[in-house]
Amino acid sequence: LYTILIGKPPYEAKDVKATYQRILKNEYSFPAHIPLSETAIDLIQSMLQTNPHERPSLEYISSHPFLSSRNIPISIPISAMHFAPTWVQTSLGIQAVDENNDAASVRSGKSTKSHSSWGSRASFNR
Repeated sequence: LYTILIGKPPYEAKDVKATYQRILKNEYSFPAHIPLSETAIDLIQSMLQTNPHERPSLEYISSHPFLSSRNIPISIPISAMHFAPTWVQTSLGIQAVDENNDAASVRSGKSTKSHSSWGSRASFNR
């Protein structure tokens, strides 16, 4: 989850030895330039407990507010591999829109770019 939201593993360091040291010390941080909700941080911190007995169960994780109280998009356009999509709430659910605010062209694959920035992810972090 950390890697998905932050874009790199939590313990990543310059070399393998330093990475292992960070794992042993459970040393990670949340970059200030990436907006994360308190529920995202709470879930990540609970999952990255040093003691395996203190880590949450899959049932707890799946019912955690970060995962259970979110609007999940219907689909993610291929263009999201290159540009952060702009998300809108429609009668069908959360959908990506293209530069013309056209959700249909994004679904059909006709849109080639999005005009939003990576900061738009914050809209999903309520």
